[in-house]
Amino acid sequence: MFLLNQSWGIQTNIFETNILNLAVVLAIVIFFVGDGVQSLLNKRQESILSNLQQAQDRENEAEKIFSKAQKKYNNASSQVNDIVDDAQKSIDEEKKQSQLQTELDLERLKQFQKSTIYYQQQKIQKQISQKILISVNRKVQQKFQKRLNQKFHKSINTSSIELFLALK
Repeated sequence: MFLLNQSWGIQTNIFETNILNLAVVLAIVIFFVGDGVQSLLNKRQESILSNLQQAQDRENEAEKIFSKAQKKYNNASSQVNDIVDDAQKSIDEEKKQSQLQTELDLERLKQFQKSTIYYQQQKIQKQISQKILISVNRKVQQKFQKRLNQKFHKSINTSSIELFLALK
């Protein structure tokens, strides 16, 4: 390429100058464009770092939202458990009250049954007594009708007069 005795100047040999020109162009491109590439790489690096930072921020925000949602879920779950416990207590209390009321109602029904039976017995006894009295009264009237003749009538009148005179 360069011989020691040659100087700088324009080379007219295309083959020799082509390699030199390429080397010079490449050096210029690397020198001038290298700064542009470095600038592009720096911008790209900044963009990637910015995107990573934004992703990290979104992750932190998502974790905060998840934490809040988890707390709300735990709170709601606790409230549901409290409601279930209260409902079970209410059911148990209502069941006890219902059993107690049923027992009281049964006792009242037994008392009512006893009193109804007693009053029915009294009514039946009264009806039987009335029928017996009616029957006895009929028999007595029948006997009086059979015995009520002139002689028996005269004796009752005489005894009544005697009793009346004795009272004076």
